[in-house]
This record gives sequence, C-alpha cells and structure tokens, in this order.
Amino acid sequence: KGNAYGHGIEEYVPLAEAEGVDHFSVYSADEAFRVFEVKKANTEIMIIGSGNIVHNLRLAKFGSADTSPYDWASEFDAKVAELILSRSHEKLIDYKQFGEAAKLSVPTPEHYLPLLYTLALQEKSEEVLFFNEGIDFGSGGMRSLIVS
Repeated sequence: KGNAYGHGIEEYVPLAEAEGVDHFSVYSADEAFRVFEVKKANTEIMIIGSGNIVHNLRLAKFGSADTSPYDWASEFDAKVAELILSRSHEKLIDYKQFGEAAKLSVPTPEHYLPLLYTLALQEKSEEVLFFNEGIDFGSGGMRSLIVS
C-alpha cells in the first residue's frame, strides 16, 4: 500500500525495528530511499514493480472459448524470460528489436516499463525466480518474478 507508514517513516522504521521488524515493503523509489537512510544494516527493503510483459487488451480473447496464447505472445514472453535469466537487461530495453512479436506484445510501454525498473535494481549476487507464468485470454502475460 502506498505511503503505508504515513509521513513519519523516518521515525516509524527505527520503532518497528526495535520491535523485531526486519523487512519493509515500499511503493516507490522515494519511500525506499527514505527507509534506506534510517534502517539497520540487516533490514531488507522490498520494492514491487507491477506491470505485464505481454499486454495487448485490444487483441484479448474475452468471451471466446479459445483463450490459448497467441504464438507471438508466447514467443515474446519466452524471449524476455530468456533475457532476464541471462541478465541481458540491455536487450530488454530495446525490446522493439524483436519485431512483430514485440510490437504486438507491447503496443504501448507503460505495462512493460516496470519490469525494466525492477531489473535495474538487481544486484550481481541476486537471482531471479519466476512464478505465475502463463498468458491469459491470448494476450495478457501473467509472468511474475522475484529478484532476491
């Protein structure tokens, strides 16, 4: 929840840590920075990026008996997953290089960009775990990931 700790986050974090809290979830880079500035060394911060790798509602198969993924959606989702696992983040930035599959999967970038923001924070020691893989209604990629 955005701004869950209220406007006194700098006061809240040390109080919560004194009670044994060692993990804070934040909703923005600003909130993460404010927690980082006052937290103990062993306290973790979780940053959530929310979006879709494949997101084309105009071509979604709503109300159709066949909701299987389009070939282009599966192709792009698999390519992005491969690049994430190989840490080829720079190739993910220029996603349009992947042609028609990319064009159809990411007709506008606002649902794709949170992936790039999240991966930009990946440390060398951190791995990626995929969960909730799949494409709904033919064109809605639900692949989610944890970087830790």
